[in-house]
Amino acid sequence: MKRNDLLLLLAGGIGLFMAGVVWRPVFGDYANIKDALECTSFLATIVAALVAIYTLRAWKDQFRHAERFAALRALKDAITELHLYRGYLLSVIRLFNHLRASGGESDQTLLDAEKEKREKLLSAFSAYRKAWVAAVPFFTPREESEFPGSPDKFMTIYLSRV
Repeated sequence: MKRNDLLLLLAGGIGLFMAGVVWRPVFGDYANIKDALECTSFLATIVAALVAIYTLRAWKDQFRHAERFAALRALKDAITELHLYRGYLLSVIRLFNHLRASGGESDQTLLDAEKEKREKLLSAFSAYRKAWVAAVPFFTPREESEFPGSPDKFMTIYLSRV
């Protein structure tokens, strides 16, 4: 049981104890049924409030879990888009192979292909950074430290090869 759940149960117990003040007329005069029913409705209201608090707390935990799952799925999708890095490197290799084979004459189609691949890669880096920022709050410190591919690492690798 979590500490918050214990505090909730403690507050509920104190509330029920305090509701004992409401029960006093029931034990004092058995002739007055109306007062007894009113006291029962007071207690039922308190119990309903406690159940509502506990239920809403469970809903909050469920919502947090759903948000975590969505953020991690978006991060996974953004990671898979980083395969564009390989395509960018291959276009750079083609460009340099052409430059070496042609004696330094550039081919505009290869330059355009390399530029297009670079723009797609930078867009994928941007999407990955956004997904990372959305997912990191759901990581534990241990998960964050053990995660091998932060956006900064990918950007450092990219900039070291540009």
